[in-house]
Amino acid sequence: AEALIRAVDSALTVGDRNSPLDVLVQVSLDGDPARGGVPVDQVLPLVDGVTRSSELRFRGLMAVGPLGWSPERAFDLLSKVCERTRNDHPEATEMSAGMSADLETAIAYGSTCVRVGTALLGERPLTSP
Repeated sequence: AEALIRAVDSALTVGDRNSPLDVLVQVSLDGDPARGGVPVDQVLPLVDGVTRSSELRFRGLMAVGPLGWSPERAFDLLSKVCERTRNDHPEATEMSAGMSADLETAIAYGSTCVRVGTALLGERPLTSP
């Protein structure tokens, strides 16, 4: 968040931007530090910091379900975290979850944004190890 704040501040200062940057906070549903995202129990403190910034505009949460978890388990947890977050931040209307293989389930749990690259472009090889 601090790096984004600095970058947006710089862009605003030189005139490359004229408004705050809309952001989603990534949630680590399983707390694995190697996967990215903030652990569930640290979401609200991070969101509170983001919303105090004039450079960032908090829009909601996103997550990628952990390997080995059913989509229902992942989306149910994210949905509950979103609901708790909206209690303090009603402007947080976005929930980004789901991909081509589980988009219907994600939508059933409240996802407002799904990633469907595989459905559109087909299977692709991984580019990183």
